[in-house]
Amino acid sequence: MVADILNGKKRAQEILDILSDNSSHNRTMKLASIVVGNDKQSQYFSDLKLKKAHEIGLSGIKKSFPESFDPRKVVTYIHELNDDRNIIGIVPQLPLPPQFDRASVLKTIHPFKDIDCLHPKNLGLLLEGSYTFISPVVLAIMEQIVLSKKYESKTIPYLNTSIELPDLTGIPICIVGTGLLVGKPLTAFLLNQGATITVIDEHTPNPFEHTQKADIVVTGTNASDVLTADAITDGTVVIDVGNDINAELFLSKEIFLSTNPGGVGPLTVSYLLFNAIHSIIAS
Repeated sequence: MVADILNGKKRAQEILDILSDNSSHNRTMKLASIVVGNDKQSQYFSDLKLKKAHEIGLSGIKKSFPESFDPRKVVTYIHELNDDRNIIGIVPQLPLPPQFDRASVLKTIHPFKDIDCLHPKNLGLLLEGSYTFISPVVLAIMEQIVLSKKYESKTIPYLNTSIELPDLTGIPICIVGTGLLVGKPLTAFLLNQGATITVIDEHTPNPFEHTQKADIVVTGTNASDVLTADAITDGTVVIDVGNDINAELFLSKEIFLSTNPGGVGPLTVSYLLFNAIHSIIAS
């Protein structure tokens, strides 16, 4: 048997096509991307988000600051974006340089323009289950699980529309990593969905004991080779968010595999724009 590859890229384009139909009259509405420093990956993802925004009928602006820039001036710029009624989403690229207080920058973004769900208020609402926005990464991971067709699906209301989620009630899930972008919001969301969650990191003794017992394993560490093939049992849904595993090692296993690239990444961009478009319609 071979792994069943979950095609996130194809599904992401389907979502963008639907969003394009909903946003063709919103060219005056803009997505604002902020990049601090010269990290090539940050620049790439910023450009990609704005490119996809333009494809579905939104305008975009990108503001790049040098790594040595005064953090207070970045905060001032975010306040200007908050006051601009044509700006529907403000997306800072993480990580920020060391001299930046990440929390101070993120909480400056107006919660209704925080389509990445990074503002403390939106994270708190996600934790209690009465969210304004759901993290695009979380939505992307849920989409990949739906694509596995391993679980029954359910529909929940979200913004002015509805979304399809897998029914994960009681399902054992292991999350590898505790970061702000993946581990923390995903754990909060899945707990509210009734899943049984185990979170492991580099301090966890015998980590593969947990992954071997899980129906779903999600990695989000931005490290490398965090799993070996024998850490996963047949039938498991394995979702690599942080480019954490060598996919070649898993292709011969009877699992559902979301690889990086081509899996969660394209879907995350699509759901970021999903949040933007539906926040306009809902307002």
